[in-house]
Amino acid sequence: MDFKVFSNNQLVIPTESGLDILRCKDILRCDAEKSFCRFFMVDGSEILVKKSLTFFEPKLAEWNFLRVHKSTMINLMHVKRYLKGARSRVVLTDQSEIFIADRKKSDILQSLRLIV
Repeated sequence: MDFKVFSNNQLVIPTESGLDILRCKDILRCDAEKSFCRFFMVDGSEILVKKSLTFFEPKLAEWNFLRVHKSTMINLMHVKRYLKGARSRVVLTDQSEIFIADRKKSDILQSLRLIV
């Protein structure tokens, strides 16, 4: 089983210890780590899945996630602040700062305007 999507914005994904059910609203961000994807959760936990970020990207994009860097997707509902500058970044609700690739700056600004 790769992963299963429920209509109520949940992913069921296989992990080393069994199956995890992730609620979209509980995911802060996802980072690519070679052929793995690490999910960072609002409770501070991390879940490593043996699938690439590219594998999850289409479904996460439907749930207000945006790829802001070649190795990172963020949940736009957890963006607390956008910091502009030579190295633009966003601050998430857990206070983590995520750098935005130059080519993605206009995408995130447009997406944040649509949410507000």
